[in-house]
Amino acid sequence: MVSTLESSICLQFDRIDIGHAPAHTLPKHNLSVLLERCIHQMQDTLLADLVAASTPLLTDLAQYYARKPSKYLRPRLIFLMALATNGLGESCDMEGSMFSQSGILSDSALGSILPQQVRLAEIIEMIHVASLLHDDVMDESQLRRGALSAPSAFDNKKTVLAGDFLLGRAMVLCAALGSSEVMALVAGIIATLVEGELRQAQDAMLPLRVVHGVDEYWKSYLEKTYMKTASMFSNALRAAVVLGGPSNSQPWMSAAAAYGRELGMAFQIMDDVLDYQTAEDTGNSVGKPIGGADLRLGLMTAPLFFALDENAELGSRIAQFPLDDGNLDEIIHMVRSTRALERSRALAASYAEKARAALSSFPTSPAKSALQGLTFSIVGQGP
Repeated sequence: MVSTLESSICLQFDRIDIGHAPAHTLPKHNLSVLLERCIHQMQDTLLADLVAASTPLLTDLAQYYARKPSKYLRPRLIFLMALATNGLGESCDMEGSMFSQSGILSDSALGSILPQQVRLAEIIEMIHVASLLHDDVMDESQLRRGALSAPSAFDNKKTVLAGDFLLGRAMVLCAALGSSEVMALVAGIIATLVEGELRQAQDAMLPLRVVHGVDEYWKSYLEKTYMKTASMFSNALRAAVVLGGPSNSQPWMSAAAAYGRELGMAFQIMDDVLDYQTAEDTGNSVGKPIGGADLRLGLMTAPLFFALDENAELGSRIAQFPLDDGNLDEIIHMVRSTRALERSRALAASYAEKARAALSSFPTSPAKSALQGLTFSIVGQGP
């Protein structure tokens, strides 16, 4: 089961197809067929590339989350950015590259999404899955989306090694793309994720200190949000444009990176809002536990910062960390009694608006429209 937030975002993808027309002349109703074709191809190669022939247990571990149902939000964003930018230059076919070989993927089979961009999507998904494995160890998570987490099913040490294996495989595939710029962008994703994870571990005791001043920790929260979520969106979409090879690519790369950064910030803030929603708010279908998952870890997120701004009494309550169920319920109720969730959604909407603005120079196309539409759906708004 995937989260309500990610599912609602991906509903737009389910309405999109393609024939063999150029990217910028695609009828919008054709987009989903191309996206699904690319997703299925990526999923097949992803599972194949996660086979450790000499160590079957490592294969099981590496594929444990990769086999779970997923909407593949990050790969879909890469494919849409590819469609929005590949037609902007003359060098996007990369003739003679290893990806034109018959054993990989053919451009004709995937319309205007290039084989190297499908491979990039696989690489980014590997890194994302690796981050989930490591997160579940760091957070001591027993479950993920209603099933046993990898640490619960295998143990912490094996799960960490599986995450490391995925990162290694991802970098091998990235090196084969033959672009030093893409290699630097992907390596940057991994380094920033690690820094963000360490920042989160440091922030786990934040409730004990935040009563002495919020501003410093608010800044830290936004930086951590970029490191753990938005940086992957930003670098991945920039890399997609690099691999498409449009002429005079710097403006398109910068725009793609800005879109990914702002969209990633909006996505994570809205995900943080879910931690303060009830089962009734979500229809009891959210992948993460309802009510206090972040609080239980001692993590301060946007809703709690905004609530502290309106109700100073919260400071003494969160200072009682670690929190038991009674404390959690009380704090969640106090947060919900303020305008904190509304203000958090407004903050996410401001990032979403910046993401739309980043696309302003892109030529009109179904892919651009889909990217713009995501900025609305991610914050629960209509265009």
